[in-house]
Amino acid sequence: MLDSRVVRVIFLLLLAAGCTAAPPVRVEDEAFDVLQQVRAAIGADALFRARDGITLSGVRTSAAGASRPLSISSRPSGAFLESLGGAATSSRGFDGRDAWALRSDGVVRHLSLGSREYMLADGWLRTHLWLVPGAERFDVLVDEPSSSAARIVLRLTRDEGRLSACVELDRLTMLPAAYEIARFGRTRRVAFADWTSADLPTGARFPRRIEERIDGEVAQIDRFESATRGTARTFAAPISSATGVRFDPTAAGEVATRIDEEGRYLVRASVDGEPIGWMLLDSGFGAHALRRDVAAALGLTASGDASLAGVGGSGASAWCRASALGVGPVTADGPRFALLDEALGDDVAGVLGVPLFERAIVSFDDRSGAVTLHDPARFRGADLDWQPLARDGSAACVRGRVLREREWTDPLWLRLDTGSDDTLTIARWAVSRYTLVPDRSQLRPTGLVGLFGRVEGWRAPVDGLEYGGAFLPRTEVSLLREDTPGPLSDPWIAGNLGVGALRGRRIVLDLTRDRVSISAAD
Repeated sequence: MLDSRVVRVIFLLLLAAGCTAAPPVRVEDEAFDVLQQVRAAIGADALFRARDGITLSGVRTSAAGASRPLSISSRPSGAFLESLGGAATSSRGFDGRDAWALRSDGVVRHLSLGSREYMLADGWLRTHLWLVPGAERFDVLVDEPSSSAARIVLRLTRDEGRLSACVELDRLTMLPAAYEIARFGRTRRVAFADWTSADLPTGARFPRRIEERIDGEVAQIDRFESATRGTARTFAAPISSATGVRFDPTAAGEVATRIDEEGRYLVRASVDGEPIGWMLLDSGFGAHALRRDVAAALGLTASGDASLAGVGGSGASAWCRASALGVGPVTADGPRFALLDEALGDDVAGVLGVPLFERAIVSFDDRSGAVTLHDPARFRGADLDWQPLARDGSAACVRGRVLREREWTDPLWLRLDTGSDDTLTIARWAVSRYTLVPDRSQLRPTGLVGLFGRVEGWRAPVDGLEYGGAFLPRTEVSLLREDTPGPLSDPWIAGNLGVGALRGRRIVLDLTRDRVSISAAD
């Protein structure tokens, strides 16, 4: 029998890797009967008999009309691989353990937390792997009869209900007609049509057409031309290799830096060889951004719609693309920027977000106020005490705990957000679950202002904060008192760790290896 200490070590190692032990799924009797009918309709016995699975090949057409070669391979084990060809190759997959996404810029993100769960759910629903007999991957319930007698609705959940989706079945054929899944206030609806048994074992079927809509607008349409038996190919993530980035070996790694009144870091940058002044260095922002007037002065024009998320929610924007971005020793080719209307400060031209952190190792030294960019291929960090990061999409999250009334919370995942001037901003769900509201006399109302709105909260003391191997004694944090549609609604991430927690410390953030070092500044 395992010692309790051994069990705890195993749990912490799984948590550090962004993994959780999969709980048993629950399928109600009524749902079991329905699933059996759906399996019979798609020919599950024939479809999932081959260990190597199947591969669908076709074309994906975007809402803008651009088409790219597409292939989707899947295995009954749950592994899948979706590949997009063309000028900018990208893919995503799951090899049975690691969920990953290869971006068109060569960066591979190993996904954890909510981004992992949603990608797995989307991949299994799209490939129908959720129907593999004996390998149920969701808790399943039959919904109350809908107003449409033509459809049966199944409610699917995973990870203790954190993830939910619904599947609509055609009552006449019992084939999946569509599924819906929502996150951060946006709903993705994927519809299946033109089911066929061509090229498949007798009795098996697949849809030739898959249409995806986001918030009601068509995002892409997949059309499949053939289906073949799978091959013994690997589903493992490729090696990450960021393209279009250069480090000047003769330049100093330290970047011209300024710290604003809120304690956030600003660095000098240039776009297309033109100095544009100060840019906010923001590890919590998934893209680069420019003020519209700055982009206009550079002659950059909008080339596509963008949806951005911030503390206060989300908002619509547009993308523009430049030829080059320069920050200290780093030059990145073809950078893409979101256009911002919101004021960042009179002399702040924009934001440098996660794409910079995925290309360079970034060191912040709060005592000296220095920011240094390192080439990942040349960086030597064997003497640093590294802590693992979990990647929720673009967000880098570190494990931490909050001490309140002499009791520590359970381990929490906290998003590292150098664009936040707070010490710690705790999400509404975590405030409630861990009873973090102290005596009301200790609360002070506050408002958190970010992109796309303001969120109401309280300032409150806590007895201590532990994060990434560092400890901060009694301090004040922000407790949200309302749910938001943005990242702080995420039930996997308890809050944002801002620059207030970095004071007096040296932070080395290495997203190329998903690790961070937090130590006392020299």
